[in-house]
Amino acid sequence: MLKKILTIFISLLVSSFLVISCSSDDVTGATGTGLPQQYRFQVYTGVLSDGSVNYNTTIRTTDKGSVEIEIGSNSPFIIPEGYIFDKGNGVYSGSYEGASFNFIFSEQSLDIDFSKDGKRYVGVFSI
Repeated sequence: MLKKILTIFISLLVSSFLVISCSSDDVTGATGTGLPQQYRFQVYTGVLSDGSVNYNTTIRTTDKGSVEIEIGSNSPFIIPEGYIFDKGNGVYSGSYEGASFNFIFSEQSLDIDFSKDGKRYVGVFSI
């Protein structure tokens, strides 16, 4: 009798773990909101540096709050709004397709820290 109760208890325990672990909720997807309205539809031009080389850079913000970064002659790297997270006080950060970034907006400047393909680029753009 005790063996039967123990077997039922273990079966219920294993079943409950399976139900919890097989949940269909997507907990890995991006939930960022992108840049707020006041920073959308903007074009910033300036220089990003990797510590040894300076690159002419263009940053465009879109109507949806996504960001396009064009470093030197490279094709623009597009960060969808869903991967840009508001950290408060004008700081927006996140990661997308192997790149990580921080955008810090103030009344006079946009500070950028952008890493991709093992390189880190930093710069300050006047607003």
